[in-house]
Amino acid sequence: VESGGTYKGEVASETCEGFVSGGSFTVPVESKYLSEGAALSADGEGGYTVGTAATVATVTFGGRTYDYASLADAFNAVPATGEAVITLFGNIENDVLPVQMDDEFMASLPDDPYAQMLSGGAYYYLIGAEQTITLDLNGHSIVYAGDQEKNANMVPFFLNFGKFTVTDSLGEGSVTNTEINTGDLSAIFCNVGSTAELNVQAGTYDSFLNLLQLGGETQVSGATFRFGTESRAAEAIDVLSFGGSLTVADGSFQSVVLALAGADIEINGGSFAGNAGAQYFGLTQLPGDYSMVVAVSEDFPETGSLTITDGEFLQALSAE
Repeated sequence: VESGGTYKGEVASETCEGFVSGGSFTVPVESKYLSEGAALSADGEGGYTVGTAATVATVTFGGRTYDYASLADAFNAVPATGEAVITLFGNIENDVLPVQMDDEFMASLPDDPYAQMLSGGAYYYLIGAEQTITLDLNGHSIVYAGDQEKNANMVPFFLNFGKFTVTDSLGEGSVTNTEINTGDLSAIFCNVGSTAELNVQAGTYDSFLNLLQLGGETQVSGATFRFGTESRAAEAIDVLSFGGSLTVADGSFQSVVLALAGADIEINGGSFAGNAGAQYFGLTQLPGDYSMVVAVSEDFPETGSLTITDGEFLQALSAE
């Protein structure tokens, strides 16, 4: 069993498995070669270390699977142009500090009318424009509070420019944003750019803002969106769409779905509860409770569309 040292190149064997329990490596070590109780971690300098740690997430791509001790390392391990499946094997709390969207990051973004809304923000996990990632919650929970400033306005948990699908093979999986991180645009999901595709098939999501749509396509087909902290419940928004398309086949929405600017929304199922009207991004305060609001304002004058073929609406719909 290799338990230490520094190794260059790939670890491989045609006859042995489970023989690496520690050490430093220039390339990641496949799961089948790790001993029981060992997992990979990124060393911050382009290499990897193996040590005694619980496997928080596995990454499978190119026919190989790797065990990682953190979800951050798992996401960072996906090739820039690759397809991968990330599967959770443990509950996560404050796994990583947010990454600031500095000038270099902003300059790398595609030329998109909504991308500049990210300026000055940060993110936790990034799905690049040429990546295709499926995250299987696998019955586990993610809770994040972090050290993010309370007044941070744009700190999405999953920042998606590519193709991102969320499933939950065991059920009961969830992602929760605690109240300390309730900046107005700090969503669990943020879909950005005309080519971004987000597919939320399962899971329970609990945040002041669950989904921020800045272009691209989003499909929801079974997730539960809610807001558990009552202090700002009247202002909570499950979905805020500035542009792109949102299609809901099924799911449960506790708070209002708000569409501004050029958003195209198609509702083919699901349950929409809504909440008390509040001051939404400069719009006139809305009287009463609404399940869904489609609005045009001076700041966002573009128009989109709303198509409803099915669904349960517990409160009224508003078109402004």
